[in-house]
Amino acid sequence: MSKFHPFRAVAVLSLGIAGVTAFGAVQVSPQGQVDRILQQLKASLETGHSEPETLPPDFAGALLTPTSLQVGETPATSEIVPVALEPLEPPEIPAGCSKPAAALDAIAVGDTLRLQVFERSSLAESGQSIAFERLDLGGNFIVASDGTTAIPLVGRLVAAERSLPCFEAEVARALFDELNSSVQATVGITARQPVIVEGTVPRPGTYTHSPGMTVERLLSLAGVQGGEDPALARQRQMVASRVVELERAVMSTWLEAQRVSALLKGRDTILFEGRSQAEVQTMLGQDRVEAETAALRAELAAIEVSSALQIGTADDLAEQEAEALAQLQTIEEQLSLLKQRHENIMGLQEQGVVSASKLDEVAANLMAVERARFDMWARIAQIQSAQRSIEREASMEEARRQELLTRQLRDLAEERNLLEGQLASAQGEQALLVPTSDASHLSVRITRPGQGKMAPFIASLTTTLRPGDVVEIATRDPLDLMELAGKARWVFEPEVR
Repeated sequence: MSKFHPFRAVAVLSLGIAGVTAFGAVQVSPQGQVDRILQQLKASLETGHSEPETLPPDFAGALLTPTSLQVGETPATSEIVPVALEPLEPPEIPAGCSKPAAALDAIAVGDTLRLQVFERSSLAESGQSIAFERLDLGGNFIVASDGTTAIPLVGRLVAAERSLPCFEAEVARALFDELNSSVQATVGITARQPVIVEGTVPRPGTYTHSPGMTVERLLSLAGVQGGEDPALARQRQMVASRVVELERAVMSTWLEAQRVSALLKGRDTILFEGRSQAEVQTMLGQDRVEAETAALRAELAAIEVSSALQIGTADDLAEQEAEALAQLQTIEEQLSLLKQRHENIMGLQEQGVVSASKLDEVAANLMAVERARFDMWARIAQIQSAQRSIEREASMEEARRQELLTRQLRDLAEERNLLEGQLASAQGEQALLVPTSDASHLSVRITRPGQGKMAPFIASLTTTLRPGDVVEIATRDPLDLMELAGKARWVFEPEVR
C-alpha cells in the first residue's frame, strides 16, 4: 500500500480532470473511483490529521493512463489500467557537507534566503513526468542568531556556515522524508547584514558587505589609506590645521601692530616693514589689508575732527577775550573821564557854582563805570580760564592717545611673541608626525555573530570579513596585545563554529 498525501492527490486529480496534457490525451478513471478519491481527500483536509492513509496499489497509474485518444473522443472502455511505480531514491547530500563551509558564499547569521521547491510527478507507464513549483513550501527566510532557519513542513534546519549546494541538498532530503516524492530545492541569498567599523577611523559606520571583503578594504572605505594609524593621521591633520591657524594669527597681530604704529606717527598708510604686501594679502586676504587701512584712516579722521573742534573752541575764546579787552579799554577811558569830571564838580561846589545833587549824580556814574570795569575783568578772567582748560584738555587727550597706542603696541608685541612660540612648537610637532604605511601599530578586533554567542578575535589587515562583523580599530600597544593574546577567550584566528 502507498501513502496518501493530499497535495499529491490534488496535483494528480487536476491533471486527470483536465484531460489533455502536453504529451497527449489521458484516460480518466471511472467517475465512481474519482468520487471516492475526492471524498477521501475532503475528509483528510477537514479532519486535518497528518497520518498517511492507504490507497489501492498503483493509484497514480490507475488514475491516469496515456492513450491514443484525441481531444473530445470517448474512451472505448472505462477499465482501470494499472501501472507499476518505481521506488523513489532519496536525494544525495554531497560529501563534506557535515563540516562548516569555509567558502566566501557560505550562509551567515542574518542572511535572507530565497527558497524555491519543485516537486516531480510521473505520468503513467510512459515514463514521462512533470515538475511544478510548491509555492506553499517556498519563500524568503532569515537565518536566526542560532544559525537555523524555519522551513515549512520540515521545521528548523541549521543554515549558518553551510554552502548553498549543501543546504539545498539538506532541504531537499528533509522534504523528501516528509513528502516521499522527488523534490528539488533551490536556495539563494537575497540580502546580507552590513559590516560595521568602529574606533579611530575617519568615517566609522556601516558598509555593505561584498564577497572577499578584507579588513584592509574596509579601512580604505572608512578613510584609512595604506594601513596608516587613523589616530596618527587625524592628529597630523589637527596639527597642520593648528600651524596654519597660528601663522594667520601671527600675521594678523603683525598687521595690527603696523596699523597702530602708523596711527601713532600720524601716517595714513601702513608700511609693510620686513614683509611684502603680497605675502600679507596671500595669508590674510586683500580684504583684511584694506580693512586695516580703512580703520587707520578712520581713526586719523576722528583725531582730526577732535583737534578741529578744540581749535575752533580756542579761536572762539580768543575772539571773546579780544572783545572783552577792547570793552575794558573803553571802560577805562570812560572811568578816567568821569574821575576828572568828578574832581571838577567838587571844585565848583566848593565855590558854590553847582549844587550838591550834581556832585552826587557824577559820583553815581563814576561808581557804575567802576562796577562795569570790575565785571569786565571777571569776564576776561573767565575767558582766559576756559582757554587754559581747552589747552590742558587737548594736551591730556593727546597724552592719553599716545599712552593707549603705546600700550596697544606693547600688548600686540607680547601676543605676537606668544603666538610665535606656539607656532614653533606646532611646527616641531608637525615635523615629527610624518606619514607612515606601517600597519604594525594597528589593532583590529572583530566581533562576529556566531551560533548563540558573540566570539571576538584579533585579526589582521588580510582577514576576510563575514556579513554582520563588527570591526573595532585602535592603536596597538605591544604589551597589551601580549597580555590579551594570553587570555583564553581571545584567539588570533576565527574559530570554526
